Amino acid sequence: MNVDMKVTDIRKIRRENLPFIFIWVTYYAWVIVFSTWWTASPMNDEFYGVSVRNLMHIANLVSSAVFIFALKRDKFVFTARIGAAGIAVFMTVFLAAVEPSVRTGAAIITAVFIGCLNISMLFPFVFTLNNTEKLYSVVGSNLLICLISLLRVAFAGIGKTADLVVSIVLLLTALVQVVFFPKHHCATSAILSDKKHNKMPGNVWAPLLLSCAVAILCKGVSIGVLNVAAENSAVPVFVWYYLGGVIACAGYLLIFKFIDRAFLVIGNVLFGAIALGLLMNSLTSMDRHLLIAVSVLLGFGGTAGMITMYYIIGVIGKKYNSSFYIRSSILAVGMFGGVSGVILGNYISGSNTSKISLIFSIAASGIIILMLSLIPYSSRLHKDQSWMNDAGKSEVSNGNRAADGDGGIHDFSGYGLSKRETEVCTLLLQSYTLRQISAILSISYNTVNTYCTSLYRKLGINSRSELFLLFLVKEKNL
Repeated sequence: MNVDMKVTDIRKIRRENLPFIFIWVTYYAWVIVFSTWWTASPMNDEFYGVSVRNLMHIANLVSSAVFIFALKRDKFVFTARIGAAGIAVFMTVFLAAVEPSVRTGAAIITAVFIGCLNISMLFPFVFTLNNTEKLYSVVGSNLLICLISLLRVAFAGIGKTADLVVSIVLLLTALVQVVFFPKHHCATSAILSDKKHNKMPGNVWAPLLLSCAVAILCKGVSIGVLNVAAENSAVPVFVWYYLGGVIACAGYLLIFKFIDRAFLVIGNVLFGAIALGLLMNSLTSMDRHLLIAVSVLLGFGGTAGMITMYYIIGVIGKKYNSSFYIRSSILAVGMFGGVSGVILGNYISGSNTSKISLIFSIAASGIIILMLSLIPYSSRLHKDQSWMNDAGKSEVSNGNRAADGDGGIHDFSGYGLSKRETEVCTLLLQSYTLRQISAILSISYNTVNTYCTSLYRKLGINSRSELFLLFLVKEKNL
């Protein structure tokens, strides 16, 4: 593969998309480390309380599932600002309130607005960012999560005040990014509006099983097992866990840089690490020092799994231009994987017994080993899967079909239009001027003019009126 096409080529990051990348890195880190995700550091128990934090996580998952259907992807700038404002207001109420019922209510409402901002961020992540920007967003956010969590665990005695200051600074850094969202990207998202009946290859749904397994096993069972180990051992398991996560972030980029069809390798590595970690956990009663290796392996597998989960959703969603796939992913991973992970993880942690931890370790290991045994079959099944090839490139190739502003689909196949010519042609059919197209696509006016000349030549026309006659009038009469 040409090195310029490699997804790891940092030169493919575009300046106008930096606000989307920065908010994904900082906001996602704040949510995981300081807010709703139940697998955040146990120190969050002191800040919210276990019951409130679990309620926030459930409210976050449910609201995200609701907003994925309610919000319009061409309005994400507006809804992102609503979500950011709601989080800021109700976090302030939570911090200022004294009455427990008011604090609980403010925390739950905050989680609802977190769900709103989650989905508002997901639209540009999937449909605006290229693969390079997606990859560095998810790797960067998970790296920041591991580094902050590592510092919090290593310096647990620093005090709640310092912890709160870091949380507020990180949150404000994230929320301020919505001010810099380019509005013209809403128009770009509108171009990509799709119909629910868009056909997708059947085996693109298999990655949802991978994502659910990641949520349940990596961020549910594994964290529950480690919580039990932390209570019953002097080994600083979470320090080693987050170090394993840092290693995973570096390893992820190296695999994509040097290996083609990296997803097949990553699937083996992350599930292999989790399986080995859980199996080794069953032997820690004989040698407590094995907990170090267990923690590193589970941290590595869990972090690699979270990166994979979001990156797969982003690549396939854009590849097939499918809001339906994104909605299905949020429901499957969030409602099934996320809720199941919370229930199992809390059950293991609450039991605080090595026997329960051992049972779940062996059971989860058996499931993962079974999945690993299916890898050869999966490799054959996906050998012609084009999205896997696109995942290693800086951008996906999603053909010559595009949508108009009313949800209609224009088929440009057979004309030999490039991807950029298809985008320009779609915008012309939506009556945008060349200046507006220049702003929407972040290319110069002269470049747009060149694309127009080229696509007119390929279509055998000489003006925009002929373009309307060729597509809009013809398709209306079909």
